[in-house]
Amino acid sequence: MQVGDLIKVKRGCFMQGKMGLIIKLGQDANGAPRYWVQLIGPVPKAIEGKPIMYRAERFTLIKGASDESRA
Repeated sequence: MQVGDLIKVKRGCFMQGKMGLIIKLGQDANGAPRYWVQLIGPVPKAIEGKPIMYRAERFTLIKGASDESRA
C-alpha cells in the first residue's frame, strides 16, 4: 500500500465502514507498518481534518493510487 490509496475501514474498528485516503506511511518501534488515513465523509468534529493511524489489518484496499481506470 502507498500514499494516495483509497481504503475502507473494517467492521469492528474505530470509525467502521468509513472510507479514507492514506496520506502518510510509517512504522512502529518493531518495524511493523502504520498508515495515517484521512477519513472521507461525516466524522466527529474532534477528528475532522486530522489523520487517524491504522494498522493494515484494520482496513481493506479499495483502489490503489497507481490504478488506471479504463472506462
